[in-house]
Amino acid sequence: VGTNFDGTIRNASASGSVNGTSTLGGVVGSNEGNIIDSSASGSVNGTGSVGGVVGENFANITNSSASGNVTGDRNVGGAVGRNFANITNSSASGSVNGTDNVGGVVGTNFDGTIQNARASGNVTGDRNVGGLVGKNNNRGTTPNATIQNATASGNVTGDRNVGGLVGFNEEDGTVQSASASGSVNGTGNVGGLVGRNSGEIRDTFAVGSVSATGRFGPAGG
Repeated sequence: VGTNFDGTIRNASASGSVNGTSTLGGVVGSNEGNIIDSSASGSVNGTGSVGGVVGENFANITNSSASGNVTGDRNVGGAVGRNFANITNSSASGSVNGTDNVGGVVGTNFDGTIQNARASGNVTGDRNVGGLVGKNNNRGTTPNATIQNATASGNVTGDRNVGGLVGFNEEDGTVQSASASGSVNGTGNVGGLVGRNSGEIRDTFAVGSVSATGRFGPAGG
């Protein structure tokens, strides 16, 4: 589906590969309705806003998953490239490769809520690279960018702002009740859980190894 406009997609599956430029998803390119109990297993390859299930999400995704590999440039996620709304009980297991804002489940979370999410694929990028979310970005005056009850187990490799769970948790972004277990490798601002944090982190832990190769690059567990 190119655009799901106020519709409901339920119990749907897609297995073919998707190739193009921007706003690409294994099930839907742009979602403005509801996606429930759906999955995608094919690879997705594009440039911007590329996701294993949805390229850009403006509504609700529930009980959905992606297992195909995802490749793009900016805002690249194993399940969703850019999320502006709600993702619940969803997962991604394919490898994810991009440059900026690259995550195992979501590339960039713009004021959205991600709950009960799991990522197990390896993630590779340049800047803002995370095992679950590349960048958790709060755009408005009310803190809404929230990641809760989430896990990431894949290995993460990048340059700057590289984290086992989140690459960059921006101001007023919240990460809670979450964990990361994969190894993390980068140059600067490298963390087992979060690479760079300006928001709130609570009730979290990371157990993977952390390696920073930059001469002045901060690193932490």
